Amino acid sequence: MAFSLSFENPILTKELRTRMRGAKAFWILLLYLGLLSVILGGTYLSWLVSQEQQGANATQSYDMGRMFYGVIFAVQAALVGLITPALTSGALSIEREQRTFEALSVSPLPRRSIIVGKLASAVGFVGLLLLSSLPLVALCFLLGGVSPQEVCAAYVLLMASAFLYGATGIAFSSFAKNTTSATVLTYGTILVLFFSTLPLSLMALNLSTATTYSYAHPFLLGVNPVGAMVAGSLTESYFGLAVPSWLVGITVNGLLGTILTIVALHRIEYPRSDRSGLLRGLTMLFVGLLALLGSGGSGTVAGTAVGVALLPLLFIPLFVSGEGLGAKRLREQLFRLKEGNPVSGLLFVAGLVVLSASLVLLGIAYMHLATPEQQWHTRTGFLPLAGKATTVVLSALFGFGTLTLLLSQKLKNRWGTMALSFVILAAAYFLPLTAESYTNYNEPISVWINSYYFSPLTSFVCLENYSTRVARGLFFGMESMWWINSAFTSLLGVISLLLIKRARR
Repeated sequence: MAFSLSFENPILTKELRTRMRGAKAFWILLLYLGLLSVILGGTYLSWLVSQEQQGANATQSYDMGRMFYGVIFAVQAALVGLITPALTSGALSIEREQRTFEALSVSPLPRRSIIVGKLASAVGFVGLLLLSSLPLVALCFLLGGVSPQEVCAAYVLLMASAFLYGATGIAFSSFAKNTTSATVLTYGTILVLFFSTLPLSLMALNLSTATTYSYAHPFLLGVNPVGAMVAGSLTESYFGLAVPSWLVGITVNGLLGTILTIVALHRIEYPRSDRSGLLRGLTMLFVGLLALLGSGGSGTVAGTAVGVALLPLLFIPLFVSGEGLGAKRLREQLFRLKEGNPVSGLLFVAGLVVLSASLVLLGIAYMHLATPEQQWHTRTGFLPLAGKATTVVLSALFGFGTLTLLLSQKLKNRWGTMALSFVILAAAYFLPLTAESYTNYNEPISVWINSYYFSPLTSFVCLENYSTRVARGLFFGMESMWWINSAFTSLLGVISLLLIKRARR
């Protein structure tokens, strides 16, 4: 009896009863299935019209089954992204607004039960919506063209996406002061996650219809819910090993969702416990996993530049931002890793960069040995290329890291520092990535002329390809990009560090 009681969660029971027994749940279920049915009916009518026009060249029934399958899961992928955040973004903030969070706080119920109960009830309700579409999916089996393995993998990947989006809402709900702010932050973050991984899903859709792969190592095809519909039939190659795409998608989304869930738990715990070590350990595992998958899957410097130059540095606003820094506290905070302070956060991001770079270089070296016939770089060689790439990345880490420390000191607000730091990183990385930056190097009137020199990502990618591009910019050629960018970000770091030292508390 005691063993069974250890798994009881009053919050989960209460949330499930409230969510499932109300009229709102039935209306949501009706609208969900109604929308799917209307879209599926429209698809069928359009197919009938096309059949009449094609005549003898009409498609077979299994093509129609495949079309139904794609439409059903594409719509469900969009609905999961829309519905799940609405169920969790106000889970904790609404408790504060209704003055009921204090009652939960003084109860003997563990805080993890609150987080797990609210998150599990929301994900469970999304699972109910997905299962309700089974009668429509059964039409695909009737027409043919779809295997049970694909359907099961698609449902599992959609549930993994629901868990990730739900965990995002729980995390922001634990931080935000009101439900409106939590909802806006949640949907904004999910839009970024959705559209940043959408190209991988579009790649998966192309691979599902292609007879042969145009590139040998597609990776991370199932991390986006749109790719769930075809990930069940695709495999990905990592270091010569074939891995099902759905398994990779579940692992990546599940790990990121777990990190966000622990963030929410850390935020609401009282007395406040120190989970910074656990969060940093899981974050390092997540970054290392992506770097390993990227290097083992693509095997080229251009393909893994994001894993080395972009992904670890995106953690600078999260771990380096703080409430404020003084010159005297810099040395005091340097080795206080358990407190999760900004200075130790910068050291942690440096560790992420080293880990990611090491794994990527390991993957590139393996691919180089596995395919010796491929010419990796005909002009400089592998080791000089790796040295230049390391210089670009470490300079960017120093420059943007110390700039975030300076912003923390000046703004004295972690949220403002985090937002401004993200904007600066996005501008430095993505504004130069325009069509003109790659095609109109010889146009002196171009607004973006030479702007590619100041993007660490562009500099890193072009390290491999500059020998085939002889066009020059206004002042320097592309062979100078790496050291110009390193000098720029290093100067940015030195100026920020001097301004921090000049400050007085």
